[in-house]
Amino acid sequence: CKEEESSKSKNKSNNKADPSKEKIEVYSQIGYIQVDQAEFEDTNLNQIYFEKKNHKMEGRLNKYHLTEKISVHLKTLYGSRKVHTFEVNIKAKLSVLIDKLVEEETSSGEKQRWNPNFQYRLISTNGLIKELNPMQTFADEEIKHNFTLILASPYKIYFSESMKHQGIYLEDLNSVAHNQSGNEDNLLVLCDRGYKSGKHYIEFTLETEPCESSIIIGITHLRSDYYFNINEFKNFWGYIPSEGTKLANNDVVEVGLPCKIKDKVGLLMQFNLTGMDLILFINNSIIGTLFKNLPLGPCYYPCAVLKFDGMKIRVSNRVPIPNQL
Repeated sequence: CKEEESSKSKNKSNNKADPSKEKIEVYSQIGYIQVDQAEFEDTNLNQIYFEKKNHKMEGRLNKYHLTEKISVHLKTLYGSRKVHTFEVNIKAKLSVLIDKLVEEETSSGEKQRWNPNFQYRLISTNGLIKELNPMQTFADEEIKHNFTLILASPYKIYFSESMKHQGIYLEDLNSVAHNQSGNEDNLLVLCDRGYKSGKHYIEFTLETEPCESSIIIGITHLRSDYYFNINEFKNFWGYIPSEGTKLANNDVVEVGLPCKIKDKVGLLMQFNLTGMDLILFINNSIIGTLFKNLPLGPCYYPCAVLKFDGMKIRVSNRVPIPNQL
């Protein structure tokens, strides 16, 4: 009996994957699973041990049904509103769909094509409607075989009615912030959307002459105090157009040439696995990276500081991302 029990215990342990071996994620009939890489690559094995940790499942499957590639349908909302089908690697980022779309539309001679510099959202409508992170992989977002995703424009950004100093008034459907306080104080206004993942380009147009640090643009965490202390601030990263300097951690560093009225100052927030890079553009020309690897976690809100009475600034995100060459 003891020998029989010992044999059963040994067979049971053989069904388990060695935790010291390298695991990979593959797609199966039951969704994404983790398997031993060596077993997956061994052509002599037909059955393979798997784990599906999120659902606390384990067992053995036929390798014939396992794959690292899936088909994804991409629904467009412009032109003839076509649905494109692409084969993708589950380890690739969702943004690869845009590369494949541009390539297909170019080769087929489509009259209305997607511009690779356009900002966009990817929406999953399979089950719950969910906005996806283009910087994540298909496996990370658990995109299944034959899922349909929608390619949509970004939500339009405005200045916020509730996240601003009372001395700032909003005009032109909240696209323009106007300091009408009658004082010379640094007053802060946040945009109505914050970001913590993806890639987002926000463009500010200087509607008045930005003299003597009268306008500062940047990003900040959510806050309740909209009086901006230029000498002591935290959780704010910005650019002073009139001086061509960046502002953060109570420090001022020159990074570019001063701006003038009607210049367009763009901020590109580019999130990655380790942090967020903030890249500066002036009149569609790249100036450089203002800040690198800002910490992930809280949302970053585009914002503006207006110092003098009469100062105006406009915000928009319905513009293509300029080339970064």
